[in-house]
Amino acid sequence: MKTLLTSKRSSFNPFALALVGLLATSCSKNEVVVPSSSGNGLPDPVTSGTFDFTLDGVAHHMLAPFAVLPSAPSALYTITVGGSTTAGSVNVTLSTDSLGPQTLHSPFAGVQGFGFVWADMAAGGNAYMSDMYSSIGILEFTQLDTASGGLVEGTFSVSGVQLYDVQHTIIPGTHTVTNGSFSIPVTH
Repeated sequence: MKTLLTSKRSSFNPFALALVGLLATSCSKNEVVVPSSSGNGLPDPVTSGTFDFTLDGVAHHMLAPFAVLPSAPSALYTITVGGSTTAGSVNVTLSTDSLGPQTLHSPFAGVQGFGFVWADMAAGGNAYMSDMYSSIGILEFTQLDTASGGLVEGTFSVSGVQLYDVQHTIIPGTHTVTNGSFSIPVTH
């Protein structure tokens, strides 16, 4: 089993998760991006809810939280919640086979799970990323109502997060995300 895990991990590119998150927020045709009340395609920092987390004891509050949600039924849903500030941006991207309140874990269990990415612009663009095979975490959706007027709400935490520099090299050490929470109203 350890050999299998090692071979899977060696093929995992942590920047692929970041790319999936970025593509999910800009390219999918079967999505609803919320909130969109600003009319300019960008999240409205005043009315768009909250997204907060603590990384290694340092609290982060996102000024422009967002959610990218599926707009059509599917056998497997990809959902991204996140936010940004002048210091950086964060994505929590998950894969699930159902919508509604639920608990997801990292590492992935079959097709279900989630990943965390924090691009820290204050640290020169280094990225903190969870590893889908070795990071340990939990994401609980308390509400996942994708209809207009609904709410995307939940909490998360993850340990074993690694820091990558801009050359994609792991900087030694592991990091922990705690007190993750988001509450984003659905407006379309």
